[in-house]
Amino acid sequence: MPNKYAEITIIRNTEDESLFSYVSYACRLVGYETIFTDKDTIIILFDDDTIYNTKDEYIDKKFDVFSSADNLYPLHIEIKSKDITLFYKYPVQKKDGILKLDYAHIHKNYKNYENCIKDKKEPSRYNVIYENVYNDNLFSIVKIKSNKEKPRFLLTYDDKYLDKSDIIYLVDSMLRGKFKYETELN
Repeated sequence: MPNKYAEITIIRNTEDESLFSYVSYACRLVGYETIFTDKDTIIILFDDDTIYNTKDEYIDKKFDVFSSADNLYPLHIEIKSKDITLFYKYPVQKKDGILKLDYAHIHKNYKNYENCIKDKKEPSRYNVIYENVYNDNLFSIVKIKSNKEKPRFLLTYDDKYLDKSDIIYLVDSMLRGKFKYETELN
């Protein structure tokens, strides 16, 4: 089954300034990616042209999350209702010491590949791939060229295993750092 795609746009709330947001803004200026807060808006545009604001559509799926892979993403996520486990795919270290994830085969069938992805990926702490035990890619996020106030990402998922409500839950939880928080409590 071919992958399904969605584009994620985050609209940072820069109107509601506080000490935290000033520090966050300064960090963004020097290139450090800060987590997205509940005041930020996460919009998902699926490839069937449906648009969702994660705040409006979020349902707490309570997936079982196990330990943190890199203090941001869990090592694996169990979705008991669908009898599937998503396993974190570790980046490969290249000769130059840079860690890389290979997205080429995941995005090759995306309708906006040339305009959106090819040579336009950006390094990001949010870039991630999850796979099953057979090494099939089930879920991935990659940052694409955008500005700091409205960062954009491409999302790829296998709809054989994940539906839109699962995607909304995963995207909102991952980008807002909810899994990290849950993992630290356990």
